[in-house]
Amino acid sequence: MVDWIKQLSPEFYIIVGLLVVLFIMLIVQFIRLTLVARRLGTQDFKIIEAISKNDEGEYFLSITVSNQAFSTNNLNDIGFKNKNIVHVLSEVNKLIPPRNKHVESFNMKHIESITIEGKKKFKKRKIYVENDLGDKKEIKAKVTNKYLKQRFKNNKKEEKRLAKEKRFETGNYNFLERTGLILRLFGRPFYKLFRKMTRKTNNALRESEVRRKQKSEHDKIENELNITAAKVRSIKIVEESKRYNKTNETELELLKQQKLLEIETLKQEQYNKA
Repeated sequence: MVDWIKQLSPEFYIIVGLLVVLFIMLIVQFIRLTLVARRLGTQDFKIIEAISKNDEGEYFLSITVSNQAFSTNNLNDIGFKNKNIVHVLSEVNKLIPPRNKHVESFNMKHIESITIEGKKKFKKRKIYVENDLGDKKEIKAKVTNKYLKQRFKNNKKEEKRLAKEKRFETGNYNFLERTGLILRLFGRPFYKLFRKMTRKTNNALRESEVRRKQKSEHDKIENELNITAAKVRSIKIVEESKRYNKTNETELELLKQQKLLEIETLKQEQYNKA
């Protein structure tokens, strides 16, 4: 078998390679023709969801239906679907031209009222679009479900908080709340002691900080006074040195004049004797 493969000519490999490439191109072309035929023969459309906020702070759900077919698509209904339960949000009855889109906006308060208000458990919804032929397109509605799930959790927390406030006003505590109140009652002296220790410690630290700042300012002023005094002493020393030097110069000049006078006197005496 190996010898037979080795004996094959290069032309054989070239022909086989061309046939393989031609086969792959035929498959690709067949897939493309199938997609084009589906677009031409069926009403294909795409659904895009987005949540936006206006200037008044209201949230809106925008559902965009894009007609990807090359024929006009008659859009009938837009709504939510949960398993086999369908809730129609809007009966559009609008013709979407080829390669065009249609956008529907819904207030999120309305969406919340029909999906999570009064519900004990959150259930994910799907967004569906139906045309006049009964063809339905569905998406998982990840953006909408994420928003609704967070709102559902916040509503449950708010309901629990209001119920707890009502129980505390009427004194109708449950077991966990009674246990917590008892523990707080026993721990209240320790809590007060801890707060008192914390307050005293904070006051002591505050006083220490104030004293430290005052000492720092005092040291700064004292340092400036010392520097000023040193400058004054330096000026006095310079002035005294100048006065001392001037006095010495005056004494030397006086001594010099005396010597000159003595010399002149001796000269005059010698002259008189002569």
